[in-house]
Amino acid sequence: MHSKYLAAASQAASVLMFVLALAAAGCAPEHDHRQPPPRPSAAASVAMAPPASGAPAAVRKPALPDANMARAAIPDAFKWQLAPVFADDAAFEQALGDAARLRAELGAFEGKLGDAKRLRGCLKLYFEARLLTNKLTLYANLRQDTDQSSAPLQAMFERSLAAMNALMGQAAFIRRHVLGLDDAAMKRAYRAEPGLGEYRPYLDELRRRRARVLGVEAERVLSLAGDNLWAEIDLNELPSDFEKIFKAMRTDLTLPPIKDEEGKKVQLTLSSYGRYRGSEQRAVRRAAVEGLLGALRGREHAFAAALAGQIRFNVFKDSGAFCIAVYGIHPFVKTNYLDEVDDLSTLSHEYGHALHYHLSMSSQPYVTANYSPFLAEVASTLNEKLLSDHLLRRARSDEERLYLLNRLVETVRTTLFRQAMFAEFELAVHSAAEAGTPVTAELLDRTYGELVRAYYGGDLTLGPNDAVEWAYIPHFFYKYYVYAYATGLAASLDLAERVASGGAEAREAYLAMLRAGSSKPPLELLRAAGVDLTRPDAIAAAARLMDRALAEIEAILAKKG
Repeated sequence: MHSKYLAAASQAASVLMFVLALAAAGCAPEHDHRQPPPRPSAAASVAMAPPASGAPAAVRKPALPDANMARAAIPDAFKWQLAPVFADDAAFEQALGDAARLRAELGAFEGKLGDAKRLRGCLKLYFEARLLTNKLTLYANLRQDTDQSSAPLQAMFERSLAAMNALMGQAAFIRRHVLGLDDAAMKRAYRAEPGLGEYRPYLDELRRRRARVLGVEAERVLSLAGDNLWAEIDLNELPSDFEKIFKAMRTDLTLPPIKDEEGKKVQLTLSSYGRYRGSEQRAVRRAAVEGLLGALRGREHAFAAALAGQIRFNVFKDSGAFCIAVYGIHPFVKTNYLDEVDDLSTLSHEYGHALHYHLSMSSQPYVTANYSPFLAEVASTLNEKLLSDHLLRRARSDEERLYLLNRLVETVRTTLFRQAMFAEFELAVHSAAEAGTPVTAELLDRTYGELVRAYYGGDLTLGPNDAVEWAYIPHFFYKYYVYAYATGLAASLDLAERVASGGAEAREAYLAMLRAGSSKPPLELLRAAGVDLTRPDAIAAAARLMDRALAEIEAILAKKG
């Protein structure tokens, strides 16, 4: 797969800034036989009405790379510029040596943390080493992602992971010391060294997880097995061996050619799959889905073995776009941008992450700049809702409104409903593994198929390959994350209404949550912004939004006859 990289998309970024400007100004607000309405391009959707006063003018659409273009032929404008992380690979190599030196200095503190001042000095050095090592993993991760079949880049990534694992192993004595102190001892340490308060959110969160910590030897075994519970950065940057196997299999997956809307033979790729799956022509949609699922079916036992290994690893530990960042450097966004509205929505999603990263890093010290996974999908899904509202306000025909309303319904279905189904799938297969049941392709197919039937009802007919879709979902091979999409959307739909109509106070409360990083527990931060996820209110509001959108769709269809 050849992916297109957008360090910045001027037109889409302008649209997103315009949407945020509208919010700041307090502006109000395929399962049947019908052909879907025409799919406007992102540029057309933005340009369908004159921009509001003060809004950015339309930007000329750049020429986009073809989905099957060789990477060498892709213009540099569509590639990451990694100089803000490291100037080049030689600088990366030098930083590897610097990280090793910092780890050695850190080791000199072992057994000498009884003094609060020395504990503070140790933590200062640890976070310096952690930031440098995080830059190593970020740089190598992004370099490898440009060509996942490159052996030198794979080796670079492995060395960066080895540096992070070495740091986590070296820092184990800090965790043991802090977790061994009782509450009274911690209070004495804070009184003795006021500067230690800078690290209090980190230390409090560390101590909150005391029940998960095993003995010294058991923790060492987990470390050797690849456990990264204590990595304290984006865990998807530190893949287990099973995740690496999954990525390698996806990279090597051969998809068949299909015919596009004009009957022309085109190569189906993972980057173009979403476009053809959303085609106006049912035959093209079917060919894309069957092409992908058929390819997965041909390798489902290998995918099942990789997922079974990841599940066993998770149980053992038990206690097509992305945005990524490291403290002090601007976020990086990767996406396949084909100038469809879906692509604009995806970019708005990833720029939500970028905004969260930016505000958190700009407002918090490194110790509390990382935000909790529980909050990770709030800004991203809120951006999607603001964009949806903006496009609906500008819709000039029933056809456009139908298309956009359908997208809104799909957002709620796929992000709240479908991700909840994914979370239930994860629970079911992990429970099976804990009970000693072999995790096989047959078990995974059956479990996934039963959940699809339960969630979508008896009117849905599953095709012969539909139940193997689990092999296409990357998050199943990661670490318990899908729930965050559902909770994030539930919170963001509520927050989007507040941001759009609640005045300056509501908007500032939301931005304050983004600026807060991990300085307070995530539920507390959400409550301060106006959403309490310990109550069902946000979920109920999302369901009501979906009902209203469906009712309007039905009204428009009834009017059209």
